[in-house]
Amino acid sequence: MTSQTGSRNKAYGGAIHYRFVEYDAYSKVHDLDRRRAVLPVLIYLYGYGPAPKTTLSRLLLYRHETITKTLDTLDRYGLVILRKERWFPYRQAYELTPFGRRLVEAPIHEWPLILDAVGKVTAS
Repeated sequence: MTSQTGSRNKAYGGAIHYRFVEYDAYSKVHDLDRRRAVLPVLIYLYGYGPAPKTTLSRLLLYRHETITKTLDTLDRYGLVILRKERWFPYRQAYELTPFGRRLVEAPIHEWPLILDAVGKVTAS
């Protein structure tokens, strides 16, 4: 099995592949597209500002687990950050990062470029 994987990676220039598709910015767009509630969450945070998970779940009419997985994905890609309130220690609100704002404002054909830039910034 390892010899097949090794030869497969050499055939594709040594890059890491998932089901023969290079995991790059286009794969990130596909991952965001697969995840439910990504676009509603991004648009809500863009229009109304920081919000806790419960508010997003209640207003967008998605289950709490769905919102949690979506926010985890967006956080992993550097599009949202979790901010803990100082005045009430248990309140946590998510807000868009500058890259998240840029993603919402950009046409969808530019999303791979933005996600690639986010990956380069977070890697360094």
